[in-house]
Amino acid sequence: MRKKVCLESLSRITFPGLILAFCFAGLSQAKATDEIWGCLLYASHERTSPDVPAWLKNYNERLVRLAGYRGVRSLGQSEVPVLPDRPAVIYLRGNMRVQLNSCVREGSGHYLISLKLYHGEHAIVETQARIAGGSPLFFRGPAWRDGRLIVAVVIGEWRWWGWW
Repeated sequence: MRKKVCLESLSRITFPGLILAFCFAGLSQAKATDEIWGCLLYASHERTSPDVPAWLKNYNERLVRLAGYRGVRSLGQSEVPVLPDRPAVIYLRGNMRVQLNSCVREGSGHYLISLKLYHGEHAIVETQARIAGGSPLFFRGPAWRDGRLIVAVVIGEWRWWGWW
């Protein structure tokens, strides 16, 4: 009887510990080969301009739902490496920047990220998200002129971006 009680209490302690170990086994810091790419878009009722990256046009319906405008124009794009324990900063036009504060790579190819969009020294958007590597995250920025600014962010290894 005593052996059974010990085994039951041991299994109550061990089982949750094993579950936690398996859950966090796939998590790691972003690799040195990971890059973050960002693009500042201007959404309006004008036609989509040819300066928008071709692959981004595949997301046109999603952008229309997000912003409520039928056309987008690229105002600038950039990419920087994601380094462990250091923020990655993408500088965009108009004194805007995207700062990736944390990036944890999951074993499934997804990333847990925390980022902020700044205009000057003021953070205007702060978000945390779980995104698939190579898949864009879009978020709305402020209204501008007759439209709205949208930021697109993609994280992944450089080899995935050969078609950009």
